[in-house]
This record gives sequence, structure tokens and C-alpha cells, in this order.
Amino acid sequence: MKIERTRRGARIREGDVILSEILALPGPTHSLFDLLAAGIAALAPGPRVAMLGFAGGGVVAPLRAMGWNHPLCCVDLSGDAEPLWDAIMDTGRAYGLQPAGNHALDMVRIEAGLLLIDVDFVSARHTLFEVQRTSPYELGLGWMVKLDKDFFVGREALRRERKRGPVWNTVGIVVDVDALEEAFARFRMPLHLPYTSWNAAVPVYADMDRQHHIGKATSGTWSPILKSYVAICRVQTSHGELGRQVYLEETVEGQRFAIPAKIVEMPFFDPPRKRDL
Repeated sequence: MKIERTRRGARIREGDVILSEILALPGPTHSLFDLLAAGIAALAPGPRVAMLGFAGGGVVAPLRAMGWNHPLCCVDLSGDAEPLWDAIMDTGRAYGLQPAGNHALDMVRIEAGLLLIDVDFVSARHTLFEVQRTSPYELGLGWMVKLDKDFFVGREALRRERKRGPVWNTVGIVVDVDALEEAFARFRMPLHLPYTSWNAAVPVYADMDRQHHIGKATSGTWSPILKSYVAICRVQTSHGELGRQVYLEETVEGQRFAIPAKIVEMPFFDPPRKRDL
């Protein structure tokens, strides 16, 4: 396996098979890849400059911007992993870089309104039942569909769906924590908020009596940044307009409650700096 430089970035190849091809524009990106590049440069003043894997190509542009002109090849992580980690953390300290685990990454994913395959939707490859099927329009990914391109499988079905509108909408909700606190108070318990993200199918209703089921929440978390309990849901289009009140099922001490929630725009957290270059 080797990494070879291309005119537009880097390519990871094993024999005649291209495993990954990453495009990189010249110049600094002011991103985590800058920190990776600086760490690699500090560790490997010789020709070993790129990490193996999909993230490896992201360091190409920062390294080139730093004037790095060595050939691209692999860092031996079996021997250099610990020094590389130390170099990255030392370089990132000025940026407030902190290590994060999977739970933190999932919380950030939900705050950003990013859907997770086999959690918020089922891959077409693994769909076994009709109820599991979804379309890009139902997932809020219609902007990715190009209906005017050459023929592709499913194009006519997507054209019909776009014309009539999707049956389901993927939306965000903000849960009423005061109402949730009242549910816990019935058991003389303090409010319990999820201390980490959850991924499960949780019923969503149109009414407090839980008689009209309209969809499900698939991911949720308490957002430390927003100070809100947020969740990603898929609900019937007729109940998916912004500002509408719905009810999320919550279980407290084995009893089920319908907790009010409001449909809001996603992403939940969308700072302007996210698009700054």
C-alpha cells in the first residue's frame, strides 16, 4: 500500500486498486488538518509526511502551504503513534484542541443535524422491509438529487416523489425539559437528562394521549452548547411544519409519558464560523 501525489491531492493505492482519492486545494485550510500537518512536520523532518487512511489526504494542502516538498508516503504508526499524538496535541494547544471520544462526536453530530446511517435511516443495501425504506427527499437530502442528469436507477420514482411531495419529513425537535422535570417529580426524583447521546426508535405523537402516532425520534442528546434537549425525528409530512408541537415518548420508572416538544430547523447548531475560510 502506498500514497502517491496527484495534481489535485493524494491517492492511496494498493497494487492496481485505488483505495481512496482525496482532493486538496493549495493553501492553509485553518482546520484540524493544519494541526495534523504541523504535527507530522515536527515528527518527520524527512520524507515521511502523510498518515495512512482517508484523513491522510487532508494534510496535503497544509503541508504544501508550509513549503513541504518531500515525496508523500506513510508514517509508521506502529512506532511513531505516541510521538505523533504528542506533536499534534502540543501544536493544537494554542487552538484549544481537546481529545474527544465517540460519545462526544455523536453529540456534535446531532447538534449539526447530520444523519447517521443505520441509525437515522437504513441503508438501501440492508433494507428488508417496506417500512424501513426512505428516499433522499424524506431525509432532507433532496439538494443532492440531480434529476436532469443521465439515467440512473430510481430516477423516475424520485421525479414522481418530487412532484407529489414526500410522505415523511426529517426534522429536529427541542424537548420541553420543564414538562420532563414534572414527569420525574411524580416519583419525587430530580430531572434526569441524557448525559450522553442516544440512538433508538422513540415514538412521536401528535397528541398528549398518545393516540395519534406520527413518527419516531432516532437520535437525541442534551446539548451543552445550546442548553437544550434536542432530537432528530422522522414524522409524517402533514405534521412536520416548523413550530408545531408534538409529543416525544419518555419512560420514567417504567411508566410512559408524552413530553411536549417543538419542531425546529436543523442543524440545531449552525455557527457562521463553520463556513469561514
